[in-house]
Amino acid sequence: FLMMRLLPGDPVEALLAEAGAPPALIESWRSRYGLDRPLPVQYVLYLGALVRGDLGESIIYRRPVLALIGEQFPSTVTLALAALAVALVLGGGLGLAGALYRGRPADWLSRLLAVGSVSLPTYWTGIVAVMVFSAGLRWFPASGEGTWRHLVLPAMTLGIASAGVVARLTRVAILEAGSAPHVQVALSKGLPGRLLLTRHVLLNAAPGVVTLLGLQAGFLLAGTAITETIFSRPGLGRLLVEAVVAQDYPLAQGCIMFAALIYTLANTVSDIASAALDPRVREP
Repeated sequence: FLMMRLLPGDPVEALLAEAGAPPALIESWRSRYGLDRPLPVQYVLYLGALVRGDLGESIIYRRPVLALIGEQFPSTVTLALAALAVALVLGGGLGLAGALYRGRPADWLSRLLAVGSVSLPTYWTGIVAVMVFSAGLRWFPASGEGTWRHLVLPAMTLGIASAGVVARLTRVAILEAGSAPHVQVALSKGLPGRLLLTRHVLLNAAPGVVTLLGLQAGFLLAGTAITETIFSRPGLGRLLVEAVVAQDYPLAQGCIMFAALIYTLANTVSDIASAALDPRVREP
């Protein structure tokens, strides 16, 4: 609420004054959205509406914020789930390879790729993906949505940013699970390596990875603004960017609150799943 109002200018004046609207109309619009009231009064009214589940009306779209979020959110969910699948496959594969071949070239390469994916900015990865796979090779479209081909580049761009984190934690979790006493005992008794890996190591490493995936899912759902903007893809992130640029207070506040709610829910679901996989988490 306060950060949005620190931006210079007035959203109603920016919207109507350039169109040549008379001052009386501008003042009526400011009164309509409560911008003519003192800031503390605006904040109290905002909290009261928030308790009732009312996110207000968008200034630039002149529609309820909740309806706009409901229209854009499915596209963001689709992108986030696809990116999470990319992060799980790439990150999980790199982490597993690094743990199985610890200290060997495969381990060094997996760690190098993990650090690289974390270090690369999302906007840079997206621009390179558009230049190579869309403008150059013409394999996938560079913007819009509609088919699975429109989803490939955005999902890869967003998924690569999370794959490095997944790879590093997966590697550490597998190495810790592999050094547990019961695993060493099973290894000394001659349990086949594949059964040892699936029944003991991966199962014990799963809770930590699931917790991280929950955090990454919340991050992906709430952090799609750059990717959706680069690929001109509709979604909650792009809607937030438009709201901030236009100083649409109700729409920006609604998008941020909704993103925070989704992030919290994703973390809660991951905690529940982790407790189901690891009985020690449920112990008081």
